[in-house]
Amino acid sequence: MVQHLIILRGPPGIGKSTISKKLANHISGNVAVVDIDVLRYDFIPKRNEDFNDHALVYSNLKDICKNTLKEGLSIILEGILASKDKNGNLRIDEFEKFSKSGIKATRIFLHGGRETQELRLKKKNAHYSYDKVQEWTQLANSTITNKDFIINTDNKTENMIVDEILNVIKIHK
Repeated sequence: MVQHLIILRGPPGIGKSTISKKLANHISGNVAVVDIDVLRYDFIPKRNEDFNDHALVYSNLKDICKNTLKEGLSIILEGILASKDKNGNLRIDEFEKFSKSGIKATRIFLHGGRETQELRLKKKNAHYSYDKVQEWTQLANSTITNKDFIINTDNKTENMIVDEILNVIKIHK
C-alpha cells in the first residue's frame, strides 16, 4: 500500500479544511489530517504581534510529517502554506524530500473567485476583514508553482472537488 503526503494549499475560504476531511474518507489506511493553522495558532497561543513563528512552525510540521509517515499513516497537510525562508524559497518545497519509494507526495492548490471565498467564509462565520483576506489571497496566489496541481473550486460541490483531487492522485477506495 502506498502512503500519501497530500499538501492542500490555497487562500482562506476556498474549502481546504472541508475538502481535507472529506478526502481523508477516500484514502485507504489510516490518515492524519494536519491543519497548519491549528498548529500555528494553538501551538503558541500567546505571542507578540511581531513574533515571526514560521521557522518554528515549519520545523515542527516537518517532524510531524516525518514521524507520522514513519508510523505508516498517510497525511493530508492543509493550509495557506505560503511562507518563505530567509533565502526566499517556499518552505513547503522542503516537504518533497518525503517523496520516496512507497510514499507519494502531491501538491494541490485550490483557488476560486472572490464570491466563492466570501460565501464560504460567511458559512464558516469567519470574522476576517476583507483587507486581510485579500492580503492572504494575494500571498497564496503568488506562491503557485509548476509543482502544484491547480483546482478551481468555483461552482463545484465538495464531492466534485474531492473527485478531482482523487483523479489527480489516482487513489480509489
